[in-house]
Amino acid sequence: MILGLVCIYIFSVFGYRYFADFYDHTMDIDFVTYCESLFDCFLSTFNNGIRYGGGIGEALHPPLKESGLYWQRMVFDILFFVVIVLMLLNIIFGIIIDTFAELRIKR
Repeated sequence: MILGLVCIYIFSVFGYRYFADFYDHTMDIDFVTYCESLFDCFLSTFNNGIRYGGGIGEALHPPLKESGLYWQRMVFDILFFVVIVLMLLNIIFGIIIDTFAELRIKR
């Protein structure tokens, strides 16, 4: 669990440093995200990145191809999806399932 929080914090630092403009909540009422401080960015990344199936990329505004941050944002979104959503959440779910299996064997 702590490993997950640390990984999300690392993504929050990158989001705060490079992609804070994409967290603008005034453009879309469906996704409420803030990135005015690192703590706001962490909470938004944790809340929206875990809840949406595609990771944080679904909650942030899409980059324009003409902007200089297009490819960086694509890598950021894909890495968040692979590292947090696919790998880390499956590790946590595996630990939970394994723990219940051990409890069933002990009974």
